[in-house]
Amino acid sequence: MIGFDIRRENKCPRCSGTIFKVYRGDLEEPIMTICRFCRLRHETFKDGKKATSL
Repeated sequence: MIGFDIRRENKCPRCSGTIFKVYRGDLEEPIMTICRFCRLRHETFKDGKKATSL
């Protein structure tokens, strides 16, 4: 079974809230980055590009 790890990171560029990064146990890169307050969400893709949506 694969575990997940949630880590606090830097501040959100929109609201200066705390950003959390979600890591899957077997990967080095985060699978999702989300702001706790304004819900700005950044999805990380395998090619290294990021898409931002609300």
